[in-house]
Amino acid sequence: MLTKASLRIKNAVDSGRITVDLDSGSVSGARGMLLKPRLDRFGYLMVSFAGDYSYVHRIVAYAASGERAPEP
Repeated sequence: MLTKASLRIKNAVDSGRITVDLDSGSVSGARGMLLKPRLDRFGYLMVSFAGDYSYVHRIVAYAASGERAPEP
């Protein structure tokens, strides 16, 4: 079962609203501009898209692995 955050990541990557450079791990928005990451209080990188924050490692994992990656 996908969580809301996982579903948001899946939809954004599959539709092309965000793209991932798997070599560098950078995340770009729909216009090709890099999304500016920020650190959460535990040290994980997050980016903002679709009005909410998502973890960069989850976005990269989904882009690299597909359906299996975002599930908890």
